[in-house]
Amino acid sequence: MAIALGLTVMFAIAVAQQPIVLRGTVSAAVGRTPINAASVQSRRSRTAASTDRFGRFSLELPTLPDTVVVRAIGWRPDTIVVDQIPSQPIVIGLELGPAVLSDLLVAATPAAPDVAEAGRWRMPMTAARTVPPAVEPDVYRALALIPAVNFSSPLSARPLLRGYDAQDVTTRVDGFDAPNLYHLGRIFSSFPADAAQEITVTAAPYTSAAGGSVAGLIEIQGRTGPANRTEGGGTLSYGALSAFAGGGNQGARYFAAARAFYWKSLELIPRVDVPYRFEDVYAGALFGPPERPKGRLTVFATEDRAGHIADASYLHWNNLVVGGRWRVHDVGRTSIDLGLSGADSRQRGENVPGLHRADPADLGNRFARLEGFGELVRQTAGTRTTVGLSGGARRIVNRIEDHGQATNSGTANPVTAIERTRPELAAWASISKRWGPVSAEAALRADATSTASSVEPRLHARWFAADGIELAAGIGRAGRLYHLLADPRSEPDFDFLDFWLDSGDSIPAARVDHATLDLNLGHEPLVARISLYRSAGTGLGELRPETDQHIGPRPFFRFGRSRTQGAEAQIGYRGEPHPQSPGPRGPHPNARQARSTEWRTPSQPAELSVSTPGW
Repeated sequence: MAIALGLTVMFAIAVAQQPIVLRGTVSAAVGRTPINAASVQSRRSRTAASTDRFGRFSLELPTLPDTVVVRAIGWRPDTIVVDQIPSQPIVIGLELGPAVLSDLLVAATPAAPDVAEAGRWRMPMTAARTVPPAVEPDVYRALALIPAVNFSSPLSARPLLRGYDAQDVTTRVDGFDAPNLYHLGRIFSSFPADAAQEITVTAAPYTSAAGGSVAGLIEIQGRTGPANRTEGGGTLSYGALSAFAGGGNQGARYFAAARAFYWKSLELIPRVDVPYRFEDVYAGALFGPPERPKGRLTVFATEDRAGHIADASYLHWNNLVVGGRWRVHDVGRTSIDLGLSGADSRQRGENVPGLHRADPADLGNRFARLEGFGELVRQTAGTRTTVGLSGGARRIVNRIEDHGQATNSGTANPVTAIERTRPELAAWASISKRWGPVSAEAALRADATSTASSVEPRLHARWFAADGIELAAGIGRAGRLYHLLADPRSEPDFDFLDFWLDSGDSIPAARVDHATLDLNLGHEPLVARISLYRSAGTGLGELRPETDQHIGPRPFFRFGRSRTQGAEAQIGYRGEPHPQSPGPRGPHPNARQARSTEWRTPSQPAELSVSTPGW
């Protein structure tokens, strides 16, 4: 009874402290150009947020109604009274407003936008929670809402991006690479849902500052705490207990979330019952004023334990991601960011049954990386130039010992004994330019180790043909100088075997050339997006099928070419807003004083998504 009462009180506290989040974008009233670094502030609670380079913001409001003030240098401010949270992100349009300062005329000049939008999909965690969970809401399974992503089976959380396997896609947490984020045979991801703010999927060719993936990026943005209070809560689901807390002040904000799962007897492999548990921890801190943060620290760790070491039959795996970045220079139109990140993924096991066929095996696999980076951004009227450099080291260990009888009939596991450390170096540069309604970006990235190298040119362009009509295109190369090769039977057979291989010698580097074309239509109440894509690559690897594996000189891996093409279409019906208020995507005219705005739709928005990869 006491436990039930305690859980009820904890749930009530969590519900009471759940923040009200107002989301939207700030753009120019004419042309809908996103306004970067605009200030969005609550008059009642004094909480504040700033827009990113896409004009997006997320503002926490303790109570309603509240008055929100939007300001940006060179634009006339706008003031809105929010009586209730809208069902759709609002779009606030600002008018140009020159300001005279000591005989100096200052006016906003539309900056060069980020043109690498082709093939990019964003999804807030509030939408991700609508996906039916396997155990609880999951960041990987939520990607089923994105037309570019599909899965190999209903039990799988391995996202296939435009025909490419999850092993060819890189996942990043707060901008830092995080390898192999899986639990329980890849049924769900190891990132706590309570810690996620937004999930972004970007199909190649992506921005030149990112590397290490031949297919695309999955980026998880962690939550940050409010600037004027502390909040927290917890949930209890099937076998799992999770909790979160966040808070801070105007100078620093933090957020942390943890999750633990335990099951006394779990049949990971048919006829083999073992105890299983895992723990996840995420902690992040954001420094500087909310309207323009200066730095970030992120720590993410997972631990999985199946079986006991004392029984000489167990399987353990861990993940650790640590990263930090700081804006050391931010004067005028020039900024310099420096950062350091590290990742460590390990698998250890003894007498692990069913790794490959029926023979048990011992394994000790590891992928570790340490990287330091710096990036300079120079922005002028209609032009943005970016230059970056990174360097570090990568360590790969593959140790697999078979306990079965190695015969030419191929009844044993693949046996490996690889341990290598390679230096890594990468450089990138890009320039974006706007010519009226047309924007373009040319970029070049180069990656190199002691045994392999890759040069990757990329080009993106956007054309705002008319109000509500936009055409975006991208072409370029993506490459990776190492391979993650997983057994394709990973789900639902729960085969945990992964191989990390360095490019060089007899192992080719993976390179894929991509081309994309997007058409975005935004005429309320209907919005639509149509994407066409095509790619061709070399050096992609996989584990050979069982029928093609033999002990002896023949390798257990094979490398070859790839070719994909397809189309994606997404159609959404936004519904009609209240007749006395502008639509959820329409601009707000400039107002000298607060005004009341209601947001209401007569029915739940309906959306149709169609994806046909590889036709």
